[in-house]
Amino acid sequence: MRTHQRTARYDAVETKSADGRNFEFALAQRQGRKGLMLQLPIGLVVSSDQVVRRKLAQVLRQCSVAPVVASTVAASGTALAWKEISIVVCDDHLDDGKYEDIVKLVGRSEKRVPVIVVSRTGDWPEYLKAMCGGDI
Repeated sequence: MRTHQRTARYDAVETKSADGRNFEFALAQRQGRKGLMLQLPIGLVVSSDQVVRRKLAQVLRQCSVAPVVASTVAASGTALAWKEISIVVCDDHLDDGKYEDIVKLVGRSEKRVPVIVVSRTGDWPEYLKAMCGGDI
């Protein structure tokens, strides 16, 4: 199976401190600019709502996670099979299923991947059901 890796180029700046050397990393702004290559973890964003997908992908980028987006359970299964996913963020309701279907897909993989479920309603019984569906 072929795995895809996302990398980003970072500029390392050495700074002096009282207790020794520190390095600060900043994302290189221009292509072709020399810098340190770091492999970014890949996060899967699953939502049938385009606005929600875009916002969740933006949150992952801010956390230095390369987002891969899917709008259905079926597309999520494909992404999980072909990508080295480190985290999944999914909407509670999808056009072709629910978050439970995503949790089942992730549970079939060899690697333990955390799943974060987002909900517009914040319904307490639904929250408890989600928590009981995973490893606590």
